[in-house]
Amino acid sequence: MTTRKQTEVWLLGHSVPTITGAKLPSRGDVLRRFFYAHKEEKKTVQQSAAEAAKEVLDFWTRARIPTIAETSVRRKITGLFDEWKILSKSKNNSGVTPAEKQKTFQESLPDLLDIAHSNALTLMTIPEDKEFLLAQREKGRRGSMAGLDEKLKESVCRRESSLSRSRQQTPKGEEMVELESSSSESSSPANAANTSTSSSDAGVASPPKRLRTRGTKSVLSPDLVGALDRTGVSSRQALRIVAATASSLGHDPQELVLNPESIRQARAKYRSTLAKDIKETFSPLTPLTVHWDGKILPQDDGTRAERLAILVTGEGVEKLLGVPKLHSETGDAATTAVFEALEDWGVQE
Repeated sequence: MTTRKQTEVWLLGHSVPTITGAKLPSRGDVLRRFFYAHKEEKKTVQQSAAEAAKEVLDFWTRARIPTIAETSVRRKITGLFDEWKILSKSKNNSGVTPAEKQKTFQESLPDLLDIAHSNALTLMTIPEDKEFLLAQREKGRRGSMAGLDEKLKESVCRRESSLSRSRQQTPKGEEMVELESSSSESSSPANAANTSTSSSDAGVASPPKRLRTRGTKSVLSPDLVGALDRTGVSSRQALRIVAATASSLGHDPQELVLNPESIRQARAKYRSTLAKDIKETFSPLTPLTVHWDGKILPQDDGTRAERLAILVTGEGVEKLLGVPKLHSETGDAATTAVFEALEDWGVQE
């Protein structure tokens, strides 16, 4: 049986099995959820970060706020853990500097773990949602998420009801609908007269306009996605290539699920599956030697960070386990990163 004392984490309080509340998760909320998976459920750092990231993203999705990718959220969470881990090494140090760093860290725990997209405020269209994000970024995180948005629910229901009626009125085997509603045609006698005259002058009725439908056929097979990755083309360039190829083979690109986002998601899924397969099938039967070396490399945001390349070699075996980012240039940080990589790949023995 797990006692409350056992679930207590230094500087954080008790770990929790799930994130609750009506606000976007704070740094402390996320770390306490992370530690529950890592300490109580005995999961790896990466697995614990993935579980916490899913719960965090669920909150942001309900708040209708665009976010960064899940992999980036996981990196933020592991970065928080690294920050806590570095502080924990000096918890028995009575010096002034460690105490100040611990106090600063504790004071930052109630702050928002901000995973908003860099252009979130531009992408969002509802003023209340923008105000909520800005309030959550303040100290104290003003505001909270209400229950179900009834106005939004009614709007969605009306739209779905209208679409359902349109489908029922469409003749079987055809995908044509009139874009002009009957109410607008009959609302004014003058409009009715103009319509009648126009039809008479033309001699024939105007052909009904085709309703643009969303493509349903997927052509993004693992082989195709792998080829796009190996050639290094961007998702937008890949869209042009795949659409032109489909058209030359006699397919209508409008019937295909093709857009930059669908290609990006397919590539991310392919990479995730490939990485998982490689890790699961890596079971060398020969003794391994671990190699590591650090190098300062540029990041996406323009800053530079220390990264550690970790490899294992043996007879007929040479495998790169990862290139994690170090939050300090100490030997302890490098040692921890190496051990976690070996643990993650299951070759620590």
